[in-house]
Order: sequence, then structure tokens, then C-alpha cells
Amino acid sequence: MANSPEALTVGVLLLADYRLSTVATFADTLQCATEQLGRNKCHSVLMSPAGKSAVSVCGRSLTTESVQLWPESFSYLAIIGVYSDRCGMPAHSIQRYIQSADRLNVPLVGLGNGVATLARFGFLDGRAACSATTEMPEWIQQFPGVLFRSGQLVVDDGNRITSLGGAVGGDLAALLLERHFGRRLARRAVTGIFLDHTRHSAAPPPSRFKSSRLADIRVAQAIDVMDANISDPLPLASISGMVGLSTRHLDRLFLAATGKSSSRTYLAIRIDRSLELLSQTTLSVTEVAHATGFVDGAHLARTLKKSEGMTPRQIRSRHQRCTSRGPNPTIDLPTAT
Repeated sequence: MANSPEALTVGVLLLADYRLSTVATFADTLQCATEQLGRNKCHSVLMSPAGKSAVSVCGRSLTTESVQLWPESFSYLAIIGVYSDRCGMPAHSIQRYIQSADRLNVPLVGLGNGVATLARFGFLDGRAACSATTEMPEWIQQFPGVLFRSGQLVVDDGNRITSLGGAVGGDLAALLLERHFGRRLARRAVTGIFLDHTRHSAAPPPSRFKSSRLADIRVAQAIDVMDANISDPLPLASISGMVGLSTRHLDRLFLAATGKSSSRTYLAIRIDRSLELLSQTTLSVTEVAHATGFVDGAHLARTLKKSEGMTPRQIRSRHQRCTSRGPNPTIDLPTAT
């Protein structure tokens, strides 16, 4: 029997190689709402294809509550994890089960690597879908029919909702709760798992760089790519291609949004990482240089002398003096010249 329209029931299909944090934040946020509203108003059920324990990417297993239930009673069907032989059921059987939910107009939700599962089975063809920047090039190659987007937490494309994994599971659960019960309950639910607030689905992933928290999603996506490719910097033509723009157009957007060109921003990100490594690790200057995309220690030293007015040794000495006096100072995004 289907639930009443105002009830929220989420079926969570757990496959293999999921991240425990994704399951925990998603399920716990929903559970916080269940505790406040009652199971007749909000309920989630953790399932696995054959009713067996599901193995996470770190080798730990979770015992699921049920085998796959008929999805007619679900408000949403969420997929977490990828298919492997350890699922205990053929891939085509899992695909048919998800297809049955789709035919019943149950929205399909993919979290973390569950997005790749929906793409593999063809449920995201022609749809926009969320991807981490580090995974996007591989996923684009594997699933050319999917319009992957990076630089935001959740992508909502009608009856397809996809998100990053990890702590973003709590944000996605809050989004579902807000749709059904309003923002106040969603905020109370995330507070219950010690998140200080709900984040908008279009918010960029956490980053040290203030310029990634800008309204223009294409600039945020490009900075996300830069942040993920520091030791081996990508050509700007490759980055602009990933966000669907020409190099010149991307540069204009950067100048408008940040006051800096894309190349200067990329250099500033690498300088910021080198300052972090020099201050917080014992890596040699050469090792820091290679980790941040510079040819050698001399190249890094020249760059830091020009941008910071100090050599790597002076930067380390300053940090040691500041540490001996008290808390570490905050390092802002440097201005590359």
C-alpha cells in the first residue's frame, strides 16, 4: 500500500564499494526527521540486492534491513555504491529493479559513486548529473550520453537527483526533507547530526579558495578543476573545455568574477598550496615544488620571492615564529603577479 502523499519514504539500495560517510550522513539525517515526526511520516529503509551485508570501499560491511522491496511505496529510490559480483545478484536484475521504480514515477537518486551506477544502467542518458572534478574526465569518457557537472553539491534534473558523496549525503537528505516538510524541519535534522546549517544544492564543494564561492558556476567549476590538478597543472584549454567554454570566454568570466585572469588564479592556487606545505610539513623545497607544479626548488623560490617577497626558508622561519607565539595565522589566497 502506498504511503500518504505527505509522507516521505526513501528506499536506499546499497551496492558495493560505497563510502560509509555517504550512507551515514544520508541515513542519519533522515533518521533525525523520523525521530521528530514518527515513522508514519518519514521513513527510510536500507536494502541490498540479495539481502546480504554490503561491503564498503574500506572493507567494512553494513547489514541491510531488507532485500529489495517493491518500490511503489517509495517517495525516492536512492542508489549508493557500484555494481560488482559481490552484490549477489546479476547486473541486469538490479537494472530491472531500478527500471521498475522509474516506471512507477519514483524519482531516482544517486549519491557519490551511485551516480556512476545510474549512468552505467542508462538512467542518466541525456540528463545533467553531479560529478566530482577528479572523476569527471573518466566518467565523461565512460558515459558520453550524460551531461556531467562539477562545482556544485547536488544536481536536480527532474526525477533524477544526483550528488557528491561523503558529508553531502546530509545536504541531499535535507533537500528531500525540505521539499516535503519545509526548511525548518530540514534545518533541525542536519543540526541533529552536528551540521551547522543546510547548504544550497548549487553550492560548490568545500574549498579553501574564496573565489570558488561565486555565483558563476562555470568559474567555480574551473577553480574546482584547478584545485584538483596542482602537482601536474592542466592546460587552460583543457580546463575551459571541461566547463564548455573557449579559453578566451573563460578568461573574461574570471576577470569579471575575481578581477584576475584564469592563469593568474591557477598560479595563486598553486602558490597557496606551496605555502601550506612549507608551513605544515617537513618536505624539502624541491618536494614542495614538484607537489605544486613547479619545475624545481629554484623555480618555486623565484615565484615565492616575486609573489610573497620571501624565500621558502624565510616563509618557514616566519611560520615557526608565529607558531611559538600562538595560533597559526590564516593564509589568504595570495595575489599572483
